[in-house]
Amino acid sequence: MLNAKIAKELKKLKVKTVQITIDGPKEIHDKRRPLINGKGSFDTIINNVKEVKDYFEHISIRINIDKTNEDKIIELLKYLKNERLTEGNCSPYLAFVDVSTEVCRDIEINCIDIKNRSKYMEEKVKEAYEEGINIIKYPTPMYSQCGQ
Repeated sequence: MLNAKIAKELKKLKVKTVQITIDGPKEIHDKRRPLINGKGSFDTIINNVKEVKDYFEHISIRINIDKTNEDKIIELLKYLKNERLTEGNCSPYLAFVDVSTEVCRDIEINCIDIKNRSKYMEEKVKEAYEEGINIIKYPTPMYSQCGQ
């Protein structure tokens, strides 16, 4: 939904940073995030990001990762690089899918084990760097309970 018309309105409201989410390369993303008409949303998202990049100071491209797409992350990053969406004001970053999402309802099957996330992140950052792709590296969140 983030197209030029909406980007113009957001710019008027002084929005400087936006985040979009991609769930993997086209074939994976389109299965997970179809449009209301049933068609895939990957191409629409990519085209819209290209269309709106000049309206914002920064566009974060969140790439959701779980066991079903982890082996395709570098492929996706290469695609984004070829589309010029890993440079300038566009920055991809990797984010682990947690049990709150449909794809990870069964944490043992789809989610990457919390204990292995830091190691996994280091490996993917290194692989991306070797491909000439800089990705934002956020620390792995720590989870705890709040109490009174």
